Amino acid sequence: MPKKSTDRLARYIPTVQLFSARLGLFHQKVAEQVGLTSTEFKCFRLLEKLGPLSMTALSREVGLKIGTVSGLIDKLEATGFVVRQRDETDKRRLVLVACPEASARATRLYEEQSEPVSAILDSYSEPEFNLLLTFLTDLGNIFARTSPPSRKEPHPEQASTHSGEKP
Repeated sequence: MPKKSTDRLARYIPTVQLFSARLGLFHQKVAEQVGLTSTEFKCFRLLEKLGPLSMTALSREVGLKIGTVSGLIDKLEATGFVVRQRDETDKRRLVLVACPEASARATRLYEEQSEPVSAILDSYSEPEFNLLLTFLTDLGNIFARTSPPSRKEPHPEQASTHSGEKP
């Protein structure tokens, strides 16, 4: 008989993969509405939720090289989503801050989903709802601390050549 956690993980994985794919595509559509890529929009949302961050801290949070993040921030700054400010505690250091006007604009993009999402959330008891929040927080913290392996999987069309020979 399989362990309970093994059974739950086997049931969880396909559900979360489908959810993740749909959520990722949804966020891509939202980002496109404001002229950003999904990654740019996610960097903005992280700055919104985590507060002012240095370029280095944001780079670590998103798992991208500092040069890549610098390019993202340049675009976010040019489009009015982010500003660079002097750190309140260390005036030599710059931090990235999400612009409140852009936050309000981004929040409006989700208004269409607020009613059906609220209906689902209202269907849960308070303990069930708190459990959902705890689960999402714990899972998010795991993802923030880990990253997928750096090796690249072969493209499906290339997977058939195992010997290194050209097709």
